[in-house]
Amino acid sequence: ARFTGRRPMPHRQAEDRFVAGIAAEMDRDFRAGDFEVLIVAAPPVALGEYRKAVTPGVARATLLEIDKDLTRHATADIAKHVLKALEAA
Repeated sequence: ARFTGRRPMPHRQAEDRFVAGIAAEMDRDFRAGDFEVLIVAAPPVALGEYRKAVTPGVARATLLEIDKDLTRHATADIAKHVLKALEAA
């Protein structure tokens, strides 16, 4: 990494901490046997941070990554995106 002279934006730092927390929760759930296979959908920047934070076990369990922000989408719309991504995989 290069030093650019810029300090990270506070909202970006908060988002990175949020993503790291999600990755830690996923690891706990994975080790508890709560899931064996995982599909992750997140905006591209958050997905990049997730990849850095996720444990090797959860990374191996990840069947598919969808680099799209589906936060404000209806459940049925999310299902369509997941099915489409699975078909393309």
